[in-house]
Amino acid sequence: VIVLALIKGVQIFDEVFVLTGGGPGTATQFIVQYIYNTGFTNQVQNFGLASAASVALGVALFILTMAQLAVTRRKDDV
Repeated sequence: VIVLALIKGVQIFDEVFVLTGGGPGTATQFIVQYIYNTGFTNQVQNFGLASAASVALGVALFILTMAQLAVTRRKDDV
């Protein structure tokens, strides 16, 4: 359940983007919105930074998923 909640938290881009656009300022901006803004909407599009942030997000999600899986399996073994 924790992994699914984490993934849903990352996928919440469309609701926040439609309602606030990440504003006022960057008050409601989060990592997925940052990646989108960096890669596609800034005056100077920085695809390299957006790609690096995407890979870092993917690695972080993978590590958290594997940690949760290990904890769950450990509980099931007991």
